[in-house]
Amino acid sequence: MEPTEPIDINAPIPTPMPAITPHAEKDAHIAKYNSHIQPVRTFNSDLADAVREKGGSVVRIAIAENEKQQREYQEVSITSRKNMIFTIAGILIVAACIAGLVWTYSYKKSASIITPVTPAAPSSIVFSENSQTIDTSTMQSSDLITAINAIVAAPNIQSGTIKNIVIAQGTTRSPSSQFLTTIGATHAPADFLRSLSPEYMLGTYLYNQDSLFLIIRGTAHDFLLSGMLAWEPYILSDLAPLYAVDVTGANAKALDAKWSDTVIENHDARAVLDANKKPILFYSFLNENEIFISTDPKTLTAVVGRL
Repeated sequence: MEPTEPIDINAPIPTPMPAITPHAEKDAHIAKYNSHIQPVRTFNSDLADAVREKGGSVVRIAIAENEKQQREYQEVSITSRKNMIFTIAGILIVAACIAGLVWTYSYKKSASIITPVTPAAPSSIVFSENSQTIDTSTMQSSDLITAINAIVAAPNIQSGTIKNIVIAQGTTRSPSSQFLTTIGATHAPADFLRSLSPEYMLGTYLYNQDSLFLIIRGTAHDFLLSGMLAWEPYILSDLAPLYAVDVTGANAKALDAKWSDTVIENHDARAVLDANKKPILFYSFLNENEIFISTDPKTLTAVVGRL
């Protein structure tokens, strides 16, 4: 027999080596990976940690959590006081915008409706101290002439002054061509009427007698001159009612009399003369585009003096 070594009873007992299995290495790796995964936190776990670590009361923590939830609810709830203020303010702003749009639309609509305004009497070609309007809306030609003759007979003005007689339809003044047609100047050439400006003046001058005069304007001197020359054979018959010229009896021959050149108050004129070489009716160019028609020479002098 071979000799044996003595046994030390105090020596540590060797630890047996763990048995190595085929999956041991893989299990060790999984255990190491799981050690780095953070545990899932819940309200209960946070609450338990807070009680354990800080010694807080469960009730106090629950109240704090409830207040937090209330604050979050206030941020999103439409019935909260803050959100109600914003909601009301928004409604008021929208209402104000709608009211502004309605007012703007109403203002533009009312502004587009123009109320007719009676215009002031138009300014006269020459200065006049007085003015009177005749509305021809409901008048015939004879009615208008009667109204004009009545004003001339009683102008109610002081001696040496002029009254402007305005012929209108409602609030609109009649243009010169329409006025001539209305009083019966039916023989005035069409080209002549078309050459007239709408502006004209019918007036009466008072000194020791009443005298009617008419000033018409044109747009071209050649048309005015040729038109008056073409109208001459009929001017007296057309205008005799307006100027209250008696063309009966001894004056009946004047209707067939020719117009002639003459000088009236140092102004060149064309006139129909009576047996005494006095003008029955005459016209004179105040300038290239204004014609004066009357029966009285002194009225021509007064009008020219005011020009």
